[in-house]
Amino acid sequence: MSSAIVVFVIPGVSHITPLVPILRHFGKQGYSVRVYAASYIASYVEKAGAELVSLDELYDQLEGDPYARTTSPFAMLELLKLMDERFGPELRANPPAFALVDAHTIWGRLLAGKYQIPVIISSTTMIMNRLTMKEYFRYYERSIRFMENGDIAKKLEELAGDGFPKRDIDSLYTVGEDENCIVYVSKELQPCADRMNTSRVYFMGYTNEFGRIPAGSSSSRPLIFVSMGTSFLNTGFVFKNCVTAFKDREELDIVMAVSSEEIVKQLGTLPGHIRALPFVEQKEILAILAKADAVICHGGLSTVRESFLAGVPMIICPRAFDQAGNAKRVEELGAGIALDNNRPETLRRAVRLMLSVSSYRENSIRIGQTLRNSGTVEEAARWILSCAGQDTREAEPGIRGEMR
Repeated sequence: MSSAIVVFVIPGVSHITPLVPILRHFGKQGYSVRVYAASYIASYVEKAGAELVSLDELYDQLEGDPYARTTSPFAMLELLKLMDERFGPELRANPPAFALVDAHTIWGRLLAGKYQIPVIISSTTMIMNRLTMKEYFRYYERSIRFMENGDIAKKLEELAGDGFPKRDIDSLYTVGEDENCIVYVSKELQPCADRMNTSRVYFMGYTNEFGRIPAGSSSSRPLIFVSMGTSFLNTGFVFKNCVTAFKDREELDIVMAVSSEEIVKQLGTLPGHIRALPFVEQKEILAILAKADAVICHGGLSTVRESFLAGVPMIICPRAFDQAGNAKRVEELGAGIALDNNRPETLRRAVRLMLSVSSYRENSIRIGQTLRNSGTVEEAARWILSCAGQDTREAEPGIRGEMR
C-alpha cells in the first residue's frame, strides 16, 4: 500500500485551514503528504507539516486576474491540462493511497479520476447537492445552471476524449450520494441532513484548534465582535455603519476585525469603546469570541462554526457565495438572525434583540455542543483510511463522527 497522500485545493485560506489538523495527523503517522496549490497558502501547508507542490508557474500561464485564475471553471480546466502534462506521469508511476480534494477544486476531481486515485472530498462549505442548493444555496445553483451548456460542456467533452472521467458541471460542483465527503459541521447543523443519504459523509465539527473556546463565557460588559471575513467583498462599509450605529453606545464594547490598514484609515478617529483591528491572528479571534455577547458577520462557515463553538449568537449580513444559506440555517436553529440590510438603525435593533433574548445564546451553545460531539481529528483520519481501503488497525476503535 502506498504511504503517499495528495491534496488538491484552490489557494483559499478557508479551503486549507480545516485540513491542517488532519494533514498534520497523517504526517505524524508516517504518511508523505503533498499539497498541490499556489504558494499563497504555503504557511498553512507548512503548519500542517506537509510539502507544497507549487502551482504558481502553471497559474501564471492562465489568463485573467489572480482571483479568476484560481476560481473560474474555465481557468480550472485549462490548469487541469497543464497539471496532467506536468504531474500525470508521476501520478501514474507512483499512485498515492488517496487524494483529499477540496469540493470547489474541479480539476482535482478530474485529475484523480483519470489516474483512478480514491477520492475523499473536503467540503469547506456545508454539503452542496441538488436538495441543499434548491433550498439554501441558490447562488451556486444559479451559477451551475448558467454553466450547464455552452463552452464548459464542450470542454468537458474534450477532456473525456483525453481519458478524464466523463462528468457534467453539476457533478463537479456538488457532492454525490456515491462520493465520500468530510464536512466540517455537525449533522445537526447541516441543512437537509434528515432528507439526505449521509452514509458516505463524515461530520467533523470540532478540532483541538478550538479547544480554547469556553462556550457561553460572557463578559460583564457587553462585547460585540464584528468580522466580515477576508474576501475581496470586504469593502469596509459594514464597519462604517457599525461605527455610526454604536458611536454613542458607550455601555458596549465594539471590536471590529477589519482585515486591512486601509479600512482602519477610512474609519478615522474612533470613540474609546470601539476598536478596529487591521490584522487579527486566529488565536486572538478565538479569545475575543470567548468573551463576546454577539457577533456581527457575513455568514462565512468558518466564522459561523467558531461562533457556535463559543456559544455566541449571530447577526448575519450575507454578501455572496454560501453566506445566505448559512444565515438561513442559523435562523432556523434559533441561534441568530439574518439581515437584508446593514443600515445603522437595523444593526442597533439587531444587537438589542441579541442582548435581550436569552434563547439565541442558549441555542448557539446547544449547536456548539453538537460540533464538539462530532468526530475528532483521529476519528476522521480512520474514516478516511477506511474509505480509501487502507489498513486502520493501528487506530483505536470507536468512531463517533458519522458514516450515518
